[in-house]
Amino acid sequence: MTDRHRTGPPGRPPGDGRRRDPRGRGRTPPAGERGADGGSDEVGATAAAGGAPVGAQDPARDAEIAAAALGAGRLRLALQPVRPAARPDLLCFREALARVETPDGALLPASRFAEALERQGLAPALDRAALALALGLLRRDRGARISVNVSALSVGDRRWGLLLDAAAEADGDAVRRLIVELTETARAVPAAALAFRDRVAARGAAFALDDFGAGHADAEAARALRPDVLKLDAALCAHDAQVAEAVALAAEFDAMTVAEGVERRADARRLRLLGVDALQGRLTGEPVCMAA
Repeated sequence: MTDRHRTGPPGRPPGDGRRRDPRGRGRTPPAGERGADGGSDEVGATAAAGGAPVGAQDPARDAEIAAAALGAGRLRLALQPVRPAARPDLLCFREALARVETPDGALLPASRFAEALERQGLAPALDRAALALALGLLRRDRGARISVNVSALSVGDRRWGLLLDAAAEADGDAVRRLIVELTETARAVPAAALAFRDRVAARGAAFALDDFGAGHADAEAARALRPDVLKLDAALCAHDAQVAEAVALAAEFDAMTVAEGVERRADARRLRLLGVDALQGRLTGEPVCMAA
């Protein structure tokens, strides 16, 4: 998650015990996801303007606006492309970043409200709404692969799990193109996090550990959870030795590595040479807000 924060479908399907690679075969995304617009034509065609300029940050006001917007169903998703480090003209997947619409039409990024909603106990409601919207996009575009964030505070949320279960039963193809990113701004109970990962995998989705190197997303958590995707926090990506250690760690469980917050070509080249699989940030494409 950057602002809050192989051809087969991703995830570990029930019953066969094998890990699947969210990259598709090899280290490039599926054919047909080429282009600089950050998505396939169908989803890209629904992109909407980003709204009015966002005003100065006011944590109390932002939290109030976000809570009201969430209750009124005014959550939006902005999709940001994640691209192969070696082939930036291709697309691995897109991350769905939460936005809420203010009364004056501006769109607040999750960095302005996510932690406040966690403190108010609203993280599960935010995560359920984001999951529902992401699943809708996956059903509309059969070529899309999208990741969605889940707070550590939501891993035991029964309603989130039931929403995923129902989606897998109704449209397994859509769920197999979903990547669930666990964001540990709060420490998840280890047993609950493992159960959550297993439930995600059993439904056919891929599992990612977000913001590795920040918060509670550390080597201990990564080894315990063995994610399909390890997303490296932007601050960690500034340090070559730490990046190299993270790449070696990911190789222990055959995870794809994604460097977050990449803005310069020189950094993209440096990270590629260090062995990072994919990149995300302004260099790969700005988030594009989807039509409501």
